[in-house]
Amino acid sequence: MEKKKEYLIELTNKINRTIKHSSSFTYVYETLSLDKFKLNVKYNYDETIKRCVELKNLLNKITSIVFKPHIKASTNEVILRSEFASSLSNQSFNDTLKDSKLWKNKNGVMTPEYVHSIEFIDSIDTYENRFISLLITLIEDEVEYMLSNIFPLVESIEEHFEVNGITYGEHSLFKEFSRLDYPYNDVFKKEKGNPNKVYTLVRRLLKRVKQLKNTEFFKITHKYIDKNIIPTNILIHDELYSYCFRFYKANYLNVVTLSSMNEYYYNYCLLCFFKYLSSLNIAKTAKSNNATLRIDASNRLRFDDISFKKGMFSYLIKEDQENLGFFMEVRLIEKAIRTNTKVGEERIARYYFLTSKTYSKENEVSINKEIENKKLEFNNVILLTQNNIVRNFSSVLTLSIYKDNHDLLFKNLLSSLSMLFKTDTMIFEAKCPVCGSSDLTYDGFTYKCSKCGSTYSLLNIDNEDILWVKSFRR
Repeated sequence: MEKKKEYLIELTNKINRTIKHSSSFTYVYETLSLDKFKLNVKYNYDETIKRCVELKNLLNKITSIVFKPHIKASTNEVILRSEFASSLSNQSFNDTLKDSKLWKNKNGVMTPEYVHSIEFIDSIDTYENRFISLLITLIEDEVEYMLSNIFPLVESIEEHFEVNGITYGEHSLFKEFSRLDYPYNDVFKKEKGNPNKVYTLVRRLLKRVKQLKNTEFFKITHKYIDKNIIPTNILIHDELYSYCFRFYKANYLNVVTLSSMNEYYYNYCLLCFFKYLSSLNIAKTAKSNNATLRIDASNRLRFDDISFKKGMFSYLIKEDQENLGFFMEVRLIEKAIRTNTKVGEERIARYYFLTSKTYSKENEVSINKEIENKKLEFNNVILLTQNNIVRNFSSVLTLSIYKDNHDLLFKNLLSSLSMLFKTDTMIFEAKCPVCGSSDLTYDGFTYKCSKCGSTYSLLNIDNEDILWVKSFRR
């Protein structure tokens, strides 16, 4: 959950102002080349600590309410066995006298076997308590969002090197360790602001929220309530409820949800990519020069097709009009100048880039399902995310607003799409060059390994056997 002044939102607002001046891709491209867009920021640890204190105080108020909430007293007319009934009201006595079905003859005497009675019911399922449960949910969303932002700043060894597990061969990460002073430095970086302290504070808040969600209070009162809360007498005059209501109005009435932030993060990814292209002074083709940009009603950056040439390859980028992603077609055109030069299918690879601000347990299943569906159409699917909480590094590019490594990431990304090797291609007609498996399929253009999912083509360029690895483990 974000406030309106959040960096990604401000960045999109700045894009929109730039586009209003000129919607041409060329103009935005030139603006990026002049470094007029700031594409990384420092994490504000002090601000997060201050916010944690505010939320802690709020949770203290909520905890007091949960253990001593306002209740709603109501009555309900019931029929009870006479021996279980307490004293009867005048109305209950008259109703019992009139109801012959309740009377029974005992030894010639008519006595009431059952009587009308009034049952008094106390309930915590009130409008005000439903509001408190809504507030608990909103706090949870905010704390989880805070945690997702701080999480990548407290790196583990595997996150630092983006590997799962340790190997011991020539190319293991111990080769990287050998370049560092011992005890190893620059792995667990000491940043100003103490991210470990902030991480601990946020974790404690999340634990408290989870405990509140496990109470009977929350289970009973967690029901739908319109977010335009009506200020009742209790919400205005009760000290605890009033504190919560005022906090809600000040912090949660005008917010952007985490799902909406994905639109802004998608825009950020595109800008970082365009910025990298501008640093190389490429993407000035006729198609790109005719392209325009716009921000749609959902605050998503829309763009026309863009193409560029780098080395022996041409690249065509198209937006996915339905999902937050874009397509890239890569062609091996060698010395040709036109980016749309016709080549055989074995010289073409297609990729899909999916964006999600956070890759976590909550959305891991849905993202993985979408990736698997896209793999049926593309050589590979690459996920761009700021917060790789599930620590899956295969075909995942962690693009963070808090890190200044965007150019390196996109440089390595484009390198991974254009990997050519001189080799004896006959070997790899029966053996996967990535994992070594012989379980291969071939459609006449591209080989695919059934074990690791890698795809590749065997080519002849300038009378030399060339292996093009189009995708690694998928």
